[in-house]
Amino acid sequence: YHKCISIDENLLSQIIIKKGKDNIELTWIIHHLIIDNVSWKILLEDLERLYYEKDNEINSNLKTTTYNKWAKSI
Repeated sequence: YHKCISIDENLLSQIIIKKGKDNIELTWIIHHLIIDNVSWKILLEDLERLYYEKDNEINSNLKTTTYNKWAKSI
């Protein structure tokens, strides 16, 4: 599927969903120009949290550290 990503054609991200009998498989392909390893890790952690909290009320107003605070801390 990675061959479908083309910077020349402005195709930098693709989501593929496969539905099985008992499950749904999601594949998300993103060009490295859109997201770096650190951001990818944060995004995956957020998606995992949302998945496991899917049956509970989700508080989307949770705040994380601002970029300025993070930059000063390193």
